Amino acid sequence: MGDRRVRRITLTPSAQKNLNNALGSNAISSVCKDLAYALTLGFGMWGSRNDGNPLWICNGLILTGFNSFRPARPSSPYERRAGSFGDANTFYGVPVSYVSETPIRWQIPKPVPVPPVRYELQ
Repeated sequence: MGDRRVRRITLTPSAQKNLNNALGSNAISSVCKDLAYALTLGFGMWGSRNDGNPLWICNGLILTGFNSFRPARPSSPYERRAGSFGDANTFYGVPVSYVSETPIRWQIPKPVPVPPVRYELQ
């Protein structure tokens, strides 16, 4: 089969400290609200993408991701800064001209039935 190693994803100590702070904060604190907003937006972006609706447009860019890197920088060389909206996250995207007007619909190939093999005992 293929390589089935599990890739472990970890946070930097600073990011882990920020996450722990947000998780341990009061539900109405700004850091808790920032975390909830980031999770909701991230979930919505991926959910829309999986539903075949990948276009969230902001400031003329199709949003491709966000992060809270310091200093702020995109995750990929083709991304441009879309904006920051009052929390630690900066959003990035690609120009609309980079994207095809024809949506790409991922299709799972249909399985091809294999006829049963008949064995005869001798």
